[in-house]
Amino acid sequence: MYQGNRTIQSLKRFIGSIKDPLDNRGKKYSIHESIILVIIGFICGKRDYTNMAHFLKLRERQLKQYMELKNGVPSHDTLNRHIAMIDEDELTYALCGWSMEMIGNPEKRHYIMDGKALRASTNKTKDEKIPYVLNLIDQVTKILLFQKGIGEKENEITSIPKILDVIGMKDSVITIDAIGTQYRIMDRIDKAGGYYILSVKDNQPKLNEDIQLYLDYMMKNEKENVQMMEEKEKNHGRYEKRRYILAECPEETVDPRFKTIKMAGKVIREREIINYRGKEQKSLQEVIYVTNKSDIKIEEFAGYIRNHWTIENSLHWVLDDSFSEDRSTVKKGKVNSSLIRKSAYNIVRL
Repeated sequence: MYQGNRTIQSLKRFIGSIKDPLDNRGKKYSIHESIILVIIGFICGKRDYTNMAHFLKLRERQLKQYMELKNGVPSHDTLNRHIAMIDEDELTYALCGWSMEMIGNPEKRHYIMDGKALRASTNKTKDEKIPYVLNLIDQVTKILLFQKGIGEKENEITSIPKILDVIGMKDSVITIDAIGTQYRIMDRIDKAGGYYILSVKDNQPKLNEDIQLYLDYMMKNEKENVQMMEEKEKNHGRYEKRRYILAECPEETVDPRFKTIKMAGKVIREREIINYRGKEQKSLQEVIYVTNKSDIKIEEFAGYIRNHWTIENSLHWVLDDSFSEDRSTVKKGKVNSSLIRKSAYNIVRL
């Protein structure tokens, strides 16, 4: 009970640091209370502001035991307007600052960074591109630590460094999809004392080809210097075999700009799926990975890669299935709504 009270008091403290953009003259509702009300609404299973406001009004008496609510629960339009008018950066640093305080010491962690589209929030009549956010997850607790909305004039490559700058990377491992395989991002992580494990795909064709040729050579001529491991998994009509290959990567193997790479590896995934008609489907996938962790063992390497894949089930699937994020049609303040939804997810995780 004490831990729960401390968590809520801590959250209220961080929310209280957000600047209220409303003019005090004639102000009926507190923007800080609106944030807390929306978090409560999401936790209680309400996925849009209309149903949320109706649900909260029915429980106004109980809510007043914990909040002032001088003029009662705001309407759905007021809740939506309040969330939309909050500065994105202020809300991000408040809610994400609270998340980071909850998990404690930032060193020696596995951070997973991945992007997610807010598909139903697109304003199709204005030919707007699909809104996109970058998420940073703590692998152990599955808590969302940071979110960065990708603006109209931004992209993931320019946004990733902004997230890296707010976390403690020393002795921690960061895994990012192929979009993060940029030498400037890799240098940034390395100089901060952190470790990266990044996939290499068609966005870096020369690096991909160089490492592929190098690993083929090692497997053919110096197999004794290659770490290898195999895993098999069978469940729910799916059989999967994964083979991992890992070897030291000499500097002369790759472009000098990628000088921080110390080890290179490959994951080969063979999958057989029997569908509901009993028909067998087979697939084969090979992905190259690089890391600056020179002492990494094959079991550790495989573990980090597997854990990175879990973000689909631990965050994306939960947000879409339990919180209906993929079906949310909120247009105004969509990035803020997404972040508040994830704060509700964090509270549930705690």
